[in-house]
Amino acid sequence: MLFCFLFLFPLVAFGYPPLTPECFDEIEKSNKCVKNRTLFSKLDSIFHPNPSEYMALLEDIYRAAKCLPLLKFNCLQSTDFYSKNLIGKQTGLTYLMKSTRGCIPSEKHDKIWEKCSDKQDVAKQSLQEIKDSCQKSTACFVDLSKNVSECNNVIIPFLFSDRLLYRCIVDKSSDSSLKRMGLPILF
Repeated sequence: MLFCFLFLFPLVAFGYPPLTPECFDEIEKSNKCVKNRTLFSKLDSIFHPNPSEYMALLEDIYRAAKCLPLLKFNCLQSTDFYSKNLIGKQTGLTYLMKSTRGCIPSEKHDKIWEKCSDKQDVAKQSLQEIKDSCQKSTACFVDLSKNVSECNNVIIPFLFSDRLLYRCIVDKSSDSSLKRMGLPILF
């Protein structure tokens, strides 16, 4: 939670980074580096991507981040913020992939996603609503994942649900900020 405070406080206190039409275009160009835009849109939640899609999604995150300009001074803050958001999603997805080892079959994952997903617009949620939503989604995902017979031989790490909850809150909070900034995000 401390990270959430440290991450979001500067945005609240000092406002969003400047977003000129040029910066908007630079971020849009990075989105064009994504091979599968439909799959990339599943970055709205760490629980959304299907295990069979993890590798392709990680590659697309890498492509999008690599296409961001690094040294355009007037866009440095907005592109850096977007890049950090992508890297955070990549880290969370990699952790989920390593922890579950892809043991959840696609059809079972889709059923779990339908039961556990929160389809509210994060831009309209307060931080407390985001936290509550993530607690509900994380508990649901972890509980239903325990009942997947294919995962019986996978030892889920002790802090698995805490890490997923943390990742969910950080992702939703930063997504909300990106939407409020008007950035051309695909998820």
